[in-house]
Amino acid sequence: MNNLDLTDIEENLDVDFINYMGRVDRIFVSSKIDRVEQIEELKKFQIEMVIDLKEKGETEFDDRKEFENSGIKYQNFPITSFSNLDFDSICQFSKMIESTEKNTLVYCISSNRVGAMMALYLAYKCGHPKKRAFEIGCKLGMTKDELKEKIWAIFNAKDTQNVLKCS
Repeated sequence: MNNLDLTDIEENLDVDFINYMGRVDRIFVSSKIDRVEQIEELKKFQIEMVIDLKEKGETEFDDRKEFENSGIKYQNFPITSFSNLDFDSICQFSKMIESTEKNTLVYCISSNRVGAMMALYLAYKCGHPKKRAFEIGCKLGMTKDELKEKIWAIFNAKDTQNVLKCS
């Protein structure tokens, strides 16, 4: 299930319970979740799984406990640095995204890491041109210049002609 409809993008959903929330097809993206009330609001979007890109301890909120108590599957994929991200990491993230065909939320503190991981996923796993994947990553929250430079460095250092075959 790596064929996301890239024409179905909402860069900024009009919600008042999260600082930033966007969507591409069935993948929702957002900035931090730090209140149970936000989780309850997410249920309106029929979110069935979340992928948290934060490291444990970035916030005091117990994400795993609160999502699981709300009946939403929780997965943690902490991203600390993009400079040493490898294909195995992108495959692991891809497997998480593709483990369900249901609505999924990917989030971090600001949504910068989310946009960056989505750009890598779209280019390396889905086979989209890196320029298009990068543009979508920016639309989905990647705003920091330093992070944009790191993603371009990854794109330029790796062969994006071959789509990843994750086993």
